[in-house]
Order: sequence, then C-alpha cells, then structure tokens
Amino acid sequence: MTNWNNIKKVDLQDLIDTRISLHRAIQLVGAVPRNLLPHDPTDASASLIWNLNTSSLESESIPGFDISVGLSFNDFQLNIFQGARTLKSTQLSDNSVDEALSWLKSELSNLGLDGNKINLNLPYEMPTYENGPLEVDKSALEVFDSLYSNIQAVLDEEVVNWKNAFDIRCWPHHFDLATLIPLELDANGEVLKSIGVGLSPGDEGIDEPYIYINIWPSIEYDKLAQHKLPAGHWNKEGWSGAVLTYSDFVSEDQEQMVSGFIREVVHLLHVES
Repeated sequence: MTNWNNIKKVDLQDLIDTRISLHRAIQLVGAVPRNLLPHDPTDASASLIWNLNTSSLESESIPGFDISVGLSFNDFQLNIFQGARTLKSTQLSDNSVDEALSWLKSELSNLGLDGNKINLNLPYEMPTYENGPLEVDKSALEVFDSLYSNIQAVLDEEVVNWKNAFDIRCWPHHFDLATLIPLELDANGEVLKSIGVGLSPGDEGIDEPYIYINIWPSIEYDKLAQHKLPAGHWNKEGWSGAVLTYSDFVSEDQEQMVSGFIREVVHLLHVES
C-alpha cells in the first residue's frame, strides 16, 4: 500500500483557477530542457518528473552542469537545482509568466548556461488563458500536491506488473502525469496498440481532476459498456476508455477506490484488446 495523502474536497472553481496557473507555470520548467538540450522531435526531453520528496515537477538535468528546474506544489515557487541542492528560488504568486521567464533566463545565465535561449515558443497549442498574474488558492494547491503524489506512488507500485510500461512522466502540453503500456509493437519497435494510464488535472472536456485509462486504437463504447466498472464511468466522447473523477473519489475510501479502479480497468482493457 502507498503512503496515501488524504485528498480534501475543495471548491471546483478554485481547482480550475489554480490548475490554469499551474499549467501556465510548468511551461517554464519544460522550456529549459527543450531549449538547452539537443532538439527532440517527440518533445520527450521537455517531459517532467514528479519528485515525491520535494512535491514538485522537475525537468531533466542539463549535462555538464547537473542543473534542473522545478515547480514546487508546496509553495508555488520556481526552483533551480544543482543535483539535490536548491540554488535559486522565486515566488510565482502575483507575478506574470514573463517576469518569471526573465528571472529564469538571468539566473541560468549567471550559472554559465545560455539563458537567452529559453523561450516559450511551444510546439503545441495551449488553451486560451488570460495573460494575467499567476495566482493559486492554497487549499486547491494542496489538493494538486496530494493528487500528483498519490498517483505517482500508485503507478510506481503498479507499473512493475505492466510489461514494458514507459516511465511515468508529466507532459507539459496537457499537464497529465501518465505512463503508457505497449500491447503490440511493429518490427521497428513502434507502438501499434497501447493502454495509457494517468492523472489529468482537468481540461476543456472534463473541468475537474480525473484519472483516465484509455486504449488505442479505440474500442467501441457499447462494447466497453458491457463491462461493469468498480467505480467511475466509461468515456463516451473523444477517446476510448474509463474515467474516475475527483468528485467520484474525494469523499470515499480514496486509496482503495483509485488503486482498484486502475488495476481492474487495465485488466479489462487487456482482455478486450
């Protein structure tokens, strides 16, 4: 069993507003390896790792400097690390993304890196957010801290049972913390069939945090709906799989519900595939 942090029930609008600020802020973290490491057409170098010890999303380190960047969910600070040591920090609340970017470029330059290369020219489209100061609600921030820590811990336990599962990463584009289980590969090792398992903090389709388990290529909804889920529901729109929302599990036996949902749905999708 994981060291589960109880997830509190807070106002959904506070979660939405805080999620938007977090989503905007993690683009700064992903921008460092994206611009300082060799170009990666998959953008995998910009994916982030959830550090259970620091409750932060952290970038890959820059070789030769051992420098990485992270966003703390404890205090909404942008941190620059060298190894496990924090070198510099800045508070993001009430500051703009541009101000944080200027700070980051300056501090990285002072450390001998080419900070002027850091930019927010993203290889994907972001939702349309208002370009105001970054603001978070303390209680909502604690919820996201618990959510990411809990799902990281649950996936750490489960991933050893899933053959060839990918590393657990957070992708700045959608801000989801997830792994991919390849079910079928071609002769070149390209994934032909897979199951994705992860946490979304919410998006334009589902406006609250949710756990998702999807399968690709898609399976018809009617075929999936023949199977009774332990919790949550089968998704009808956009993609094929199951959803367990924050509202579903926040007041229940959280760890048992979440772990059981992930384990059983992955098994069901394996059978249907």
